Amino acid sequence: IVSKIIPQDQMPRTKDGKPLDVVLNQLSIFSRINSSLIYEMLLGKLARKNGKPIITPGFTKPGVSQHTEVTRMLEEAGLPSEEEVYDPEINKVLENPILVGDAYVINALER
Repeated sequence: IVSKIIPQDQMPRTKDGKPLDVVLNQLSIFSRINSSLIYEMLLGKLARKNGKPIITPGFTKPGVSQHTEVTRMLEEAGLPSEEEVYDPEINKVLENPILVGDAYVINALER
């Protein structure tokens, strides 16, 4: 559900000035979507930095968690999972860093 569409110049921005395309409500993550979207976002950020896609196995090895593997890959690349975000609407940096990454969002609207 899209709750609000705002101009790009009013969207929250990362520290380097890149505006976010979509902001998800943290309450909806676990109640409404597949939680693997979090890993998709983080691996998408890693793929953008490396300039190549990341292929992951359908299942992890016994005793290895997906969280541990994604965290290790981010650390090796020097990427944080969370970033400080500036909100131009309130004219300040948000109090807590948030998860920022790249993911695909399907636009199901008919044209």
